[in-house]
This record gives sequence, structure tokens and C-alpha cells, in this order.
Amino acid sequence: AGRFRPDVVAVRRTSGTPAAPGATYRQVVKLDWRRVEVLVENTEHQPDQRLSFATHEPDGVTLITTYSFQPIELEHTRVTVTTDGPARNLSRLARSLRKRDLEGLRELKRTLESRPFRL
Repeated sequence: AGRFRPDVVAVRRTSGTPAAPGATYRQVVKLDWRRVEVLVENTEHQPDQRLSFATHEPDGVTLITTYSFQPIELEHTRVTVTTDGPARNLSRLARSLRKRDLEGLRELKRTLESRPFRL
């Protein structure tokens, strides 16, 4: 856990087939000085196009995060990330998870772009 998201302490699939809609996971995340467990549920998977999941937080807030993938030229992919959830009273955990997701994507991008492309 946590190769691109160092705040993720552990992830364990609790049901379903990996990446398939309906699969659920328990994820432990470091938040400041404490660890918080959240339930993550895959809600959509279209290979090479879209991946969506719902993050159910202990305080009852649910965030829906969608990754959309669009090929650009031969060796590039545009990744668009959207997060939907309650605009008002967005929990501290939700704000932190959103920020850390973006940081993880930036780190993944740097890692992928630093490696030579091979066919």
C-alpha cells in the first residue's frame, strides 16, 4: 500500500473482483497524527476509459471519484479526475483525501514520465 500515496497505510479487498463494479476495500489512511479507516467501493470500470469509486467516510460523507483516460498521440494519456460530494461542510478527511489523491497522481506522472518508453 502507498507506493504513490504514502498516506495509505493499508488496503484490503473485502468483497468482489478487483477493479470490477461492486468490489469493496477497507483502506487505512494517515491523517495528521491519527489513522482513519474508510470503505472504498468500485462503482464503474470501463478498461482504458473510466474508473470510478465511492469513498465512504466514518462521518457519513461519501465522495465519488472518477478517473477518465483519454489517449493523446502515441505515448500520452490525459487523465481527468473529478470528485463529487457534498459541497457544504466537506469534512477535513474528505479535503485531505482529495488533496492527497492529487499529490499521488502527480507523483505517478513524474514516475511514469521519467522512464524510457519501450515497445
